[in-house]
Amino acid sequence: MSNFQIRSIILFVCYCFINVHGGAIQLTTTNIDTILSSYDIVFINFYANWCRFSQMLDPIYNELADKIAKEYPQQNLIAIGKVDCDSDNAIATKYHVNKYPTLKLFRHGIMTKREYRGARQVDAFFDFIRKQIESSITKISTPSDLITLDLKKHAFKSERPLTDVIYYRPPSTLNEKESYYIGLINEIESLTTWSRDKCVPLVREITFANAEELTDEGLPFLILFHKADDQESVALFEREVAKQLLNERSNINCLHADGAQFIHPLQHLGKSLSDLPLLAIDSFKHMFLFPDIKLISVDGKLLEFIKDLHSGKLHKDFHNPPPPTQQTSTTTIVAVVDDGDSKTKHIPKTPSNDNIDSASSSMNNVDKSGSHQSSPPESVFIRLTPNRQRYSFRDEL
Repeated sequence: MSNFQIRSIILFVCYCFINVHGGAIQLTTTNIDTILSSYDIVFINFYANWCRFSQMLDPIYNELADKIAKEYPQQNLIAIGKVDCDSDNAIATKYHVNKYPTLKLFRHGIMTKREYRGARQVDAFFDFIRKQIESSITKISTPSDLITLDLKKHAFKSERPLTDVIYYRPPSTLNEKESYYIGLINEIESLTTWSRDKCVPLVREITFANAEELTDEGLPFLILFHKADDQESVALFEREVAKQLLNERSNINCLHADGAQFIHPLQHLGKSLSDLPLLAIDSFKHMFLFPDIKLISVDGKLLEFIKDLHSGKLHKDFHNPPPPTQQTSTTTIVAVVDDGDSKTKHIPKTPSNDNIDSASSSMNNVDKSGSHQSSPPESVFIRLTPNRQRYSFRDEL
């Protein structure tokens, strides 16, 4: 009997033992690695028994598991599992889970970047899983299949490789060349790293649709605020990030944002649309303004700005500004005081026209008085972190 057959039998026995009453597979430190390595796709609910949202989800999730088992009986295709983060805290720590319930998808044992944030209903879950299982590859078996092809999609007429080739075509909006993966296809880590570098841009656009997902990554934001039609500033920012911050990818999230959509953070910085483009850091505690957008191309300036954040120099310079003759790494700013909304977990999507162009004048009036704010402006994007109406957080215990 082969090792594969023995492994399959053991897995089947474990599955039957764990899943004797149906529902999701209870994953623990003793079986999670086996489950992850034995299934193409594993969908996991990280929960806590004390969390009321987890309690509400549990029967729905077990119903999903039963439906998936019925609709997709293929061996080693899909598993629906759950982890008790109180009993198996080591698993929660390993996968950076700090809110409950958190739903993550694993493909071939590797956790996907995006967690599930859709509706917590059986049909919504099932539709999500179905899309993960379905192949995006269109196979042409007969000449008549050509009729159903979407002719608007790209094709490569001249490509006739002699062996398997992994090919990357960047979006048409980027001025990048196509490229091939030149490593060995069976080197999973190398292929994964190459794919991640190609498919996850160094600079991403932040919108209200993806803001929660980005804040949940836990990295400070370096944000270029620009006008919607100003793609030149975006392109310049992308080039300089690639040149100066390539090695800081694990320390900072580089983003660009349509200033008209995020007018509230601009007001918080004492700025308006007429001041765009501008660059700022939101550390989820405070906001710091890059001194002059024209300096972005000065070699090392962006990197210095990021290092000053992590060393605490930006905060220190705010409280103790260097003498005027000494070039500062950040700009001292005074926040425009909100009218009471600052304590709400919300960034207005529809700005008041009366306030859009008044921020700068308010800023100037405060500066003339010679006063200095006791602390840097508080973070605005912290209000876009995961909603406490959907999650419980580990720090609540």
